[in-house]
Amino acid sequence: MLLLAIYFAQILPLLGAAVFAYVTGGSGERKAAIWWGGNYIVTTIVVAGGWGSPTVQLVLDGICATGFLPLAIFYVSWWAGAVALLSAALFGLEAAYLLSDQKVDLLYMQVNNLITLGTGLVFLVCGAANLHAQRRYAKSLARDAALPA
Repeated sequence: MLLLAIYFAQILPLLGAAVFAYVTGGSGERKAAIWWGGNYIVTTIVVAGGWGSPTVQLVLDGICATGFLPLAIFYVSWWAGAVALLSAALFGLEAAYLLSDQKVDLLYMQVNNLITLGTGLVFLVCGAANLHAQRRYAKSLARDAALPA
């Protein structure tokens, strides 16, 4: 029960950060937020359904990381690259534990949680930067409209 409470305490702010990036961002942010949120939800369903194995987790993390590569290339932005790198780090963590046939331990859980929280932080910073840019643009339009012609 405690693990479920911790999980929901983690997932709600993360999904909130992705929604914030979705609402304040452009096309790239929307696609990335949908991709990440969808992957997170599918992973949750797979693990909660009892189908979670190290191999399945590796495949899911690989799909997630691979999906961010086109976003990083097409939109050429720091946030897509940061999320792609974080997803690749998570994939590498999964691969290292799977190949060494090592059980999930405290180090794994801490690194996994830090990477996941880092992804949420990237979405939060991305959304805040987009919101700031939109407000600056609106101020410049208002200032330009007030100038005499």
